[in-house]
Amino acid sequence: MSPKALILGLSACAAATAAHAGETACWIDQGVLVIPARVAGFAGDYILDTGQARTVLALTQAQEAGFGDPDLNGAVEMAGLVLAAQPVTVAKIDVRTGLFPTPISGIIGADALRGHVLDIRFDPCRVRFYPAGRAPPFRRAMSLQMTFLTGVP
Repeated sequence: MSPKALILGLSACAAATAAHAGETACWIDQGVLVIPARVAGFAGDYILDTGQARTVLALTQAQEAGFGDPDLNGAVEMAGLVLAAQPVTVAKIDVRTGLFPTPISGIIGADALRGHVLDIRFDPCRVRFYPAGRAPPFRRAMSLQMTFLTGVP
């Protein structure tokens, strides 16, 4: 194989995988989708909620990590996707997460998900993230277009 053909082949492989931002395991608990993630440096289990306008770090976890400010900026990392300097709200979420068998570290909201297409599979539970406009065609199932009104989904 010529070096030119090898480079073109590697370029094609890189382009094919570049559309896929990342994938992670998920699970459904208490009727919500939960994924492993890291928000503002705090790793844990996070609710993935497209109806939540802002990403939230649970107050309990934030206090353990030494955060005292209710509003901060930090990286949101999920499925290999790293979103730097995202606005994060520190808030009490115990009412929403009190019945979970393990601690929930926060909620990844629409602000962090904006600009991405989510492909959620349930058997086994997996979430794939694609940059907007780069997702592959999906089999006919259910597709929901999210719109924002004054910054709120």
